[in-house]
Amino acid sequence: MKTPQENRLGIILVSGYLGSGKTTWLRHALFTRVFGNAQVFVQEAAEQPVDDLLLNKAMAVNVLTGKAGTPEGKDEMVTALLDIAESRTSGQAAAQPDTLVIETSGLADPAEIIVAIKEHPILVYHFVLRETIILSDALHFRASLESDALCRQQILSADRVVISKSEDVPAQSLSNLISTVTKINPAASVALSAFGVESPVPSLPAPTETYESTFANVGPPTTVVSLPIPKEIDWIEFTVWLSALLHARGDTILRVKGVLNTDEGALLLQSVRKTMQQPEILPYEQNLSMPGDIVFIGEGMTQAILRDSIFRFLVKKKTAETD
Repeated sequence: MKTPQENRLGIILVSGYLGSGKTTWLRHALFTRVFGNAQVFVQEAAEQPVDDLLLNKAMAVNVLTGKAGTPEGKDEMVTALLDIAESRTSGQAAAQPDTLVIETSGLADPAEIIVAIKEHPILVYHFVLRETIILSDALHFRASLESDALCRQQILSADRVVISKSEDVPAQSLSNLISTVTKINPAASVALSAFGVESPVPSLPAPTETYESTFANVGPPTTVVSLPIPKEIDWIEFTVWLSALLHARGDTILRVKGVLNTDEGALLLQSVRKTMQQPEILPYEQNLSMPGDIVFIGEGMTQAILRDSIFRFLVKKKTAETD
C-alpha cells in the first residue's frame, strides 16, 4: 500500500523570462509524452489566453489568465490546485493525470508558487514538486538579465535550465551564457533546446566572461495589452504592420503572441523584442469565432495607442492603393 507521500501528484514547474521558449519546449515534451498522461496549468499574464491553443497533446489544459505575478494570481493558482486535490480525493474524475505541469507566465517568479504549495496546510499533502525547469533564451538572455531582476530570480529557482534557441548564437556566446547560469545557480543542470527538442551541452570553448545581473528592477513598469484585431484586416497586412512596429519600438516591446483566424487556418504570431518568428499555421483544426486578439507585453503601451497605430496604417495603405 502506498504511503500518503507516495500518493501525492508530482508537479513539474516550467518557467522562464518572456519569450524564452517555454511553450515550444512544452509542446514537444507533451508530444513525446515525457511527462506521461499530463495535465497542464497555463498561467497567462493577459486576459486573452493563447498558450492553451498550442498544448493540445495534454490530457487537459487549465488556463489562469490576467493575474500572473500578483497576489491574486497566486490565490487563483492555489484555488485551482485545491480543485485538483478534491477531484483526486473524491474520485470524481474518471482519468487521473500522472503529472501536473504548471507553465508560469514570463512575468511570474516561480519561487512564489513553490512556497505557496510547500506552506499550504492542504496542498502539501496532495502535491510534491518534482522539478523546476527554467527556459532561457540564448538570443536575449543577457539583455533580460541586465534589465530585470526577475530573470535572475527565475534562474535561482531552477533544478534544470534549458537554453532555447541555442542554434542561433556562436559557441563562445553560448559558453559565456552557460558560465553565467552556472555562476548564478551552481546546483542547476543545464541542457540546450532547438525548436523545442532538448539535447545535452556539447563541447564548447572556455568562457571569456560572465554576464552581470541587476538586483533591482529600476526600469519602467511592464504592461500587458490585448489588442482585438479588426475584422477588415488580413494577416498579411497585420504582419507588415507588426514588423514596422517592432522595428520602431522593439526595444520596449518585450513579447508579442497571438493566434489569428485566417483562410489558411489558425495562424500563430510571436516575437521577442525585435525578433519576429516565422508565422506558423497550427497543425490541427482550431475554430476561432473572432479574428483573434494579439497580446503585447512591454513598456509604455496602451490599447488605445496600438489601436490608433494599426488604424492609421490601414488608412495610409488604402490611400496609397487609390492614388
